Amino acid sequence: MKKLKIILIIMCMLVLAAPIATISVSIPAYKAKAAAEKARKAELQIPVYNGVNATKIPVLTYHMMISSDDTKHTDQYGASLFIKQDAFDQQMKYLHDNNYRTIGTKEFYLWYKGDVKLPPKSVMITFDDGDYSVVKFGLPVLKKHH
Repeated sequence: MKKLKIILIIMCMLVLAAPIATISVSIPAYKAKAAAEKARKAELQIPVYNGVNATKIPVLTYHMMISSDDTKHTDQYGASLFIKQDAFDQQMKYLHDNNYRTIGTKEFYLWYKGDVKLPPKSVMITFDDGDYSVVKFGLPVLKKHH
């Protein structure tokens, strides 16, 4: 890997210093592609996974959270937009206890493009709107099940 980086740096320096010169370096294409893939994954800090690839990944989306004892949010006020803290805690506990692996948007995107493999028990958790209730009620739950 270091040799490849050094070769690439030297090539760039030579091209910039003498644009007329031509340089020929013989690196098998499959080795160059593998090295580039490994470098990209390391740069994104995505762990290399070589097992069975996930065929689908659930994306859990939450809008707002309310305290477990909140009684004022009913269906007529859009209760489907809210989740109580204890229900969120149960869901996160289930994911943790069943060895689900949370992923971020970069991992999801690279998996979607077919650039990386992810375990079948991968899940992405998202929050709409950046509402303060997520920090107040959700963050303690996420820290608890980290």
